[in-house]
Amino acid sequence: MEQGIWQEIEQLYHKFQQLGISEAVDYEKYYLYSLIVHSTAIEGSTLTELERSYSLTRELRRKANRLFTI
Repeated sequence: MEQGIWQEIEQLYHKFQQLGISEAVDYEKYYLYSLIVHSTAIEGSTLTELERSYSLTRELRRKANRLFTI
């Protein structure tokens, strides 16, 4: 039984790689945003993960635009 589960997991993993799903999601960015959201939530922030993600992305774009306009 256990061997069958590991074989199924391996097949699903190969399918995941073939579909390129890992390329479609920026897991490093998601991890960073999640870490920031949970950290600020502990400190008392009431922003949701989506709101925090939006504000961080907007702030990063604004800073990048300033760098390239100099």
